[in-house]
This record gives sequence, C-alpha cells and structure tokens, in this order.
Amino acid sequence: MNIIVLSSLIILFYSPVFCQSEVQIGNHIWMKENLNVDSFRNGDKLYYARTIEEWKEANEGKVPAYHYFQFDENTNNDCGKLYNWYAINDIRQLAPVGYHIPSKDEWDKLQDYNQFNIKPCGNGGVKSFDLDSSYGHYAYWWSSTEFGSYQGWYRKLRFENMRGDHAHTKKEEGMSVRCVKDYIQDSEIKSSISKTSDTIESVQIGDQVWMSKNLDVSTFRNGDKIKEAKTNNEWISASKNKEPAWCYLKDDAKNGARFGKLYNWYAVNDSRGIAPIGWKIPTETEWQILIDYSGGSESGSIKLKKHQYWIIEDDKMNYQGSSSTITKLIFYKGNWLENGENINRYRFSALPGGMRYYNGHFTTIKNNGYWWTSTPYQENSALLKVMFSDSDHIKTLDYYKSGGLSVRCIKE
Repeated sequence: MNIIVLSSLIILFYSPVFCQSEVQIGNHIWMKENLNVDSFRNGDKLYYARTIEEWKEANEGKVPAYHYFQFDENTNNDCGKLYNWYAINDIRQLAPVGYHIPSKDEWDKLQDYNQFNIKPCGNGGVKSFDLDSSYGHYAYWWSSTEFGSYQGWYRKLRFENMRGDHAHTKKEEGMSVRCVKDYIQDSEIKSSISKTSDTIESVQIGDQVWMSKNLDVSTFRNGDKIKEAKTNNEWISASKNKEPAWCYLKDDAKNGARFGKLYNWYAVNDSRGIAPIGWKIPTETEWQILIDYSGGSESGSIKLKKHQYWIIEDDKMNYQGSSSTITKLIFYKGNWLENGENINRYRFSALPGGMRYYNGHFTTIKNNGYWWTSTPYQENSALLKVMFSDSDHIKTLDYYKSGGLSVRCIKE
C-alpha cells in the first residue's frame, strides 16, 4: 500500500535535563530512584491518566501512559510514576539518554537490592486498584522483555525479606521503572557493544546527518545479543515469537561487508536500542525530509543510490566507450548516464539489499533496496522506504514486522 505524504514536519528534538543518582551493583550501573519523567527523549509528552477511566481508555488504545499510585499526585515524591508497558517499549524511548529499560535477563542478574532506594509502592493496573494490599509490601518494576503479544515480564520484590522474583502480566498494568546505564563494565560484554558515534561513517544531507552505510550490528546498546537467523526455519520461528532477529543477505556472511544486515522490525523497535549511542532509527517523516531534499518521491533516489550492484536489463552496456572495463559494475539504465553528476550526489550510497519475507525467502536482491522506518502502521506491520533499479522513484510501503529489511540510522 502506497502512502502519500502531504507534508513534512520538521521536529526539534532535545534531551531533557535529568539528574539521577546511581549505584553500581555487579557489572551494571543502576538508577537509585524510580523513573519520574513525563515525556520521551524527543520531548513528546506521555498521556497522563488522572482517573481509572482515563487509564482504561489509554490502554484500550495502546497509548503510552502513566499515572500516580491511587491517582494521588502526593505519592510522586516517594514512588515516582507508574507506567504501562506501551510507554516503556515505545520507540521514542522513555529512559533518559545514556540509560535504557533493563531486560528480563538484566533483572535476573541483579541479586543485591540493598543498595537500591526501594519503596514498596505496589502496582496499579486495570484490575489492581481495588487491591491495595501490595502497597507497603511489594515493589514492581517493568522489564523491556515481552511475553507473548499481550504481556510483559516484570520484577517483583517482597519488601520484608528483600526477595526478588520475575513474573509476567498484562501490558495494561501500571508499574514503576528503574533504568540501567547503557555502558556495561563487564569486559566480555563490553567488547560486543555497538560502535560509538566516533567510528561511524556519516554524511550530512541538508539539516540531517545520516549513516553512509547500512546498519551492521549484532547486539543492542546494552550488549544483549540479537538472534541471528541462519535458516528459513529460524527466521520463521523468530517471526512467530515476535523475537528480534537479523540475518545476512541469502544467509551468506560474505554479503555483510557490502549490504550490512537485514533486521525484522522487532529488533528495530526493541527498547534496548539497536542504533548505536547518539543515533536512532528514523521515522517515516524523517525519511521523507531526506527524500524531499533529494528531489522528491518521483526522482530523489538518483542522488542517493550508489551506482554499483543495481541490476539493469543489459549489464554489459557500453559506458563511455568501454564495455570490457565495467563488467563488474552494474549501472541503472535510466537518467544516471545522462546526469552523471547526480549519481550518489549526497554520498548516501544506497544499495539494493533486497528483503526477506516473513516465511524466510529472499526477494528482489540487486533489484530493490528496502529500509525500515520506526513508524508502525498497523498491529502487525510498519512503514518502510523502497528504491528500485529501474526507476528513480522512492515509495513508502508497509510490510509485516516479521520481514527482514536494511536499516539506516540518523543522528539524534
């Protein structure tokens, strides 16, 4: 389905000032207090539910939201805010810059709670407001790990004996959030953390700064590994479980250096962050700003595509009077030769990495290039951008979140 963009909105992003005391426990650095923010990193406000009716309405629409315990703002200083899982898993990221929402595995590694500033604030969800017995006895914190389609994992701590355990519940529950720092001290994990901004090749196009290559990481920011799907069955399994996954084009590692990796949208949208520190996955609007700057959806790709590796009808066509020297270079047959100065003008260097269907099969390799946006479309689909070998068009389409596409990041 094509999406017609009527206008492009330039959004001013900022990182809110956030002072937070920390404590190192084992190999992780944790916040000492519960999270108490009312906006995402980009400044977008979360929905504030002042009544149980507003809370239920927000959850019915899967709207990121928060409330105070028993809807009493006076509890804010002690407990912070209680968030639903839609807030902690939002691509705009609830955690302040430099932090992330801990995964279930990260919570499981935490054994010593004595250095935490713990307040047994209980929880508050659709069914919890009639039961105040948890207040004063238990503390609950969300993890970033999903359990099926409708639930998420959380950490429960009994205040009397400081005994922690994990469980899962509906995403509509309201729970505290405790963040962990992106940098991990464990040397074995540290070596696998995504590259920092200083080592990433980038290019400025208009007012935006983009990576000049497709993303090629195999871990989230916190060092957690993303599953590599090496076969059709492994890809299908990840799709069914809505598990973050990546693969090489045609399951061949040799293609990694040229095309990067293909990711499903569950990896792109994971709250642990697939983009390196200082970068993010662009929204559909941010992609469209790039496209409009490059000449628009009808002709913009000529300034963004690298001339090599795009298949044409005759890959031995004479170029500047010599066919023997270009048998390994594939040129698009349209306007590229007539307007040579426009070929990859902005050094974006887009390549035709094709895509992987939800069933594991690869398609349109060296014909089309597909890139995820961070913008969801429907419950099981998200928006993407596609460029073609036989035209200068760039289209906006949607596809199943279980599809494997390239990823290109933009500077925060």
